[in-house]
Amino acid sequence: TSRAHVEDGWDGPVPVALLPPDARVVFVSHRWLRPGHPDDEDAGGTKFRQLTALMEQLVLKLGASEEQLYAWLDFSCIDQSNPFPGVQMLPAIMACCEEFAYVVHEQYSARAWCRTEQFFNWRLKCHERKWRLGVDTITEERPEGTAEPATGQLYSEADRVALVNMAAIFTASDD
Repeated sequence: TSRAHVEDGWDGPVPVALLPPDARVVFVSHRWLRPGHPDDEDAGGTKFRQLTALMEQLVLKLGASEEQLYAWLDFSCIDQSNPFPGVQMLPAIMACCEEFAYVVHEQYSARAWCRTEQFFNWRLKCHERKWRLGVDTITEERPEGTAEPATGQLYSEADRVALVNMAAIFTASDD
């Protein structure tokens, strides 16, 4: 939600129809730090601070204004009481975003959903770069292949069927 949308009384994810024509949306891939919530509230919202820093840096790196830059985060943009319809839309959502960023975490590359998001970013070829958000750094990288999404770790094994079916839509060849 942007400041302008909050001032207009909007609370929550901004519908696409309300985005300004010059909006730049950043798809943010991250490892949830606990089931049911992506951040570590006990540590003072570490991930929230990292995401704030990411958006501030991207304003500078992309030459965009704060009003132009929006973050797409699964936790806030997918209905968590019924996530499957939103999860099925991940490739389309990612393709509609202008940028892709991921939050580095020691377990990020082992997680199935993180691998799946990286895989889609690579296979869709809709982003020239991706942004790697470390604790104190933001670096630009080229999209590249990733470890097999289906063999990654999950909180819920029930997710594996959806994940495998979604990834199967895309060929894993190096073309």
